[in-house]
Parts: sequence; structure tokens; C-alpha cells
Amino acid sequence: MNTEWLRWCDREGQVLPTGEEKAALEQQRAEAERQRAEALLELLRSHGKGLRPANAIAPPAA
Repeated sequence: MNTEWLRWCDREGQVLPTGEEKAALEQQRAEAERQRAEALLELLRSHGKGLRPANAIAPPAA
């Protein structure tokens, strides 16, 4: 069934997102941030920075 729905708008006339739309935007933002972090980590690794995951156990001191 196709019908028209009323939507809330702010004072500037911008349509306020629904809960589903907010969730989808947050999921997109989180994925973009994950990709950015992976790219930064790869860049650091390619420059010889010996990075380990934060939960990795450090090797014993010699």
C-alpha cells in the first residue's frame, strides 16, 4: 500500500530522520571509521612501526 506520511522537520525545514534512518546512518559512520582506522594501521605498518594489538602480551625483557 502506498500512502503519504507526515514527517517531523526542524525550524530550517530539514526532515528529521526516523529511528531506522538514524541506525543506518550510524552503521555507515561506524563502517567508515573502521575503514579509516584500518587504513591508518596499514600505513603505520608500511612505515615500519611495529604495532601490536592493544591486548597483545609484550615479549619478556631480555
